[in-house]
Amino acid sequence: MDAALRGTAERALERSLGHQRWRVDGEKVIATFAFGGSLAINATAWEAGATTGLWPTVGVAVLALAAVATVVLYMADRIREPDVTATLARSRREGWDAAKTDLEFFRALYVRVAFNEHVLRTTYVLTWVCVSLSVLALVAGSLAMLTLPAGRS
Repeated sequence: MDAALRGTAERALERSLGHQRWRVDGEKVIATFAFGGSLAINATAWEAGATTGLWPTVGVAVLALAAVATVVLYMADRIREPDVTATLARSRREGWDAAKTDLEFFRALYVRVAFNEHVLRTTYVLTWVCVSLSVLALVAGSLAMLTLPAGRS
């Protein structure tokens, strides 16, 4: 591969790697805030006395599912960067010249960016599962508060 072309491709891959990390971190923030908002509404409903009936129970169940989905989202974050140390150690061990070492760095970067695309698809789906469950818990908590007897809210 031409050196100029490889340099351009490497810069594009590095930008992609940074974008991938930014995207997964942003998805985790969105899911966490959605869960926190629904938790606040449900906690307010429980504090106001909405502890029995359909809506508080639904709110707790869906909130528990949202909590599990949020934890799974955090565990699914497997965005990885190329292992520079391993490539350098292999280069030294096998006696590569600078051109071969540079090519292996490029290959490692390409492999990681390609792998991270699968992670992005997984975390995208999990994020929307988390947000959907959090919205359902938010609705259930709000309905629990609205169904409180007069004078208890």
